[in-house]
Amino acid sequence: MAVATPGSARGSRAGDGALAITNLLCYKIDMGMKAAKAEPEIITRNGKPVSVILPIKQYQELIERAEDAEDVAWLKKARKKPLHYRPLEEYLADRKARV
Repeated sequence: MAVATPGSARGSRAGDGALAITNLLCYKIDMGMKAAKAEPEIITRNGKPVSVILPIKQYQELIERAEDAEDVAWLKKARKKPLHYRPLEEYLADRKARV
């Protein structure tokens, strides 16, 4: 990570670099504290929630739950259909005819 020094950027005033570094450090500390909490952060626009920032572990758990729910729904649907069995000889004859 490159660190700016005061006055190192063109057109900057003395002290601007130090302020930028201070702001960056405060941001990193704040983000680190939020990550340690591991709580969802709700982003609002005009006072209404529009997004959520989740720790990656919580996101992965949510995705896994959603996939599990899809699997359960598919199984329930599949169980409603009657099973159709046929003798092995019939299946093999069908398969041989197709190949």
